[in-house]
Amino acid sequence: QMSEEDELIVVCDSEDDSIAQSSFESKVKLVVAGEPENCSGKANAIYHGMKASKNNRVVWTDDDFKHPDNWLEQMHRDCDRYGGVSELPFFTGNNPLTILNEPIYAFTMLMAYLNNQAWGGSVMFDRDGFNEEKFLEELQKTVGDDVLLSEHLESKTVMRTHCVEIDETIRGSLERVTRFVKHVRYHEPFQTGLLTATSFLLAAAAITYPLTSFTISTVFFLTVYLAMGRKRPTFLLGYLSLIILPLFLLYGLLRRTFVWQGRRYRYNSKLDVEILEK
Repeated sequence: QMSEEDELIVVCDSEDDSIAQSSFESKVKLVVAGEPENCSGKANAIYHGMKASKNNRVVWTDDDFKHPDNWLEQMHRDCDRYGGVSELPFFTGNNPLTILNEPIYAFTMLMAYLNNQAWGGSVMFDRDGFNEEKFLEELQKTVGDDVLLSEHLESKTVMRTHCVEIDETIRGSLERVTRFVKHVRYHEPFQTGLLTATSFLLAAAAITYPLTSFTISTVFFLTVYLAMGRKRPTFLLGYLSLIILPLFLLYGLLRRTFVWQGRRYRYNSKLDVEILEK
């Protein structure tokens, strides 16, 4: 999908990573980011990838979903139109806890679409369209690369979803929930308070009026799934996910640390991150 002018930069943590031992085409540049100091491993990787790239137009993407044949071409068209564009993930699980959370993940991504929040797994933008220097400075002090990007860059999130299978244990699911909650907590504190209060009200209503709540929540999450172009039976779990949502929010808010890709982090504030152990 790449043109002659494009550059492909692959970033890894260390020379011991399996990807570092792979052989690439001549136009592929491998960047070894090294260990992060005051930010997440992913934020560190993106920082070094951005520093290594030369082109004005940049695309971030992950390797955990299938890219359609016309993916890059479509992203370019949308970026030309909007000045910055992002797609959406549709998270699917392989353990009971993640599967139970699928409706909430889907709703969260629908909110990201409505609020034009960028997803780091598929986003394209022009470097001269925002203050890149300021962004990179803050990127070295935070965990959430894409939520930070959304604060600096005006972009359009389009309703194109990619199925991202979350291959993790139940413990890993709890760590993911904590990380997501911390993102919202430090980047959108008002929304966090509103969401937490609303979740308790919805859970109370679901328990008090089970039949009515089950019907309404099932229809609602089916609509969300269809809006995102996905057909999975997990929309039927929407009622249960509403009941347990406030518990997960409280869990994420009260946890002081979380593990992500083998590193334990303490997220003190948006731009204050400690790496406690690896």
